[in-house]
Amino acid sequence: IPGLIPNRSGWSFKGLNALNFNEAWVILQNDTLPSDCDILNTTNGGQTWQVKNPWNIDSSEIYFIHFWNHNEGMCITGPVSNTFTIYTTINGGNSWSQIAVAPPSEYAKIEDRGSVVGDTVWLMTIKGNILKSTDKGYTWTSNHTPFYPGGGMCRVKFKDNNHGIIYNRGLDNFFYKTSNGGILWTIINTNG
Repeated sequence: IPGLIPNRSGWSFKGLNALNFNEAWVILQNDTLPSDCDILNTTNGGQTWQVKNPWNIDSSEIYFIHFWNHNEGMCITGPVSNTFTIYTTINGGNSWSQIAVAPPSEYAKIEDRGSVVGDTVWLMTIKGNILKSTDKGYTWTSNHTPFYPGGGMCRVKFKDNNHGIIYNRGLDNFFYKTSNGGILWTIINTNG
């Protein structure tokens, strides 16, 4: 995508959220300065792009972006000052508000692209914690997974508000499943 977005050589693709064929948001990261990230938006299938960064974005990586519709979205940066910084927008990214309560940065950085079902967001940290919001990113809880505290290259995906899987391709290559929204996890037998 950076090669297709004008004036973005030297930038890497870091995240994507597409609403439909025409409208999408991407996170791009400067290859020489990882804390230099931009959120860009297209409403015409990528013919033109506009920067939609939070006006007061700190100098840290943008880990995650998601839009529920043309207007409502959120992004996570950080950690800075011992917490992740979470921004929400209700006008398509034209202006952003920083939420008051964010997960503590003891959970390290966000490791995967997350999973979203309805208003609920799950994110996996590099230390093996699941961060969960049930209200489009305004409030958060956290739970340990079987990967805590080692973490690694973890991934999380949910098919509904209760049923999901996590996978760690760095430590043990095991899959785990949950049927209660990520509170408890059981190993999935993959031996036939």
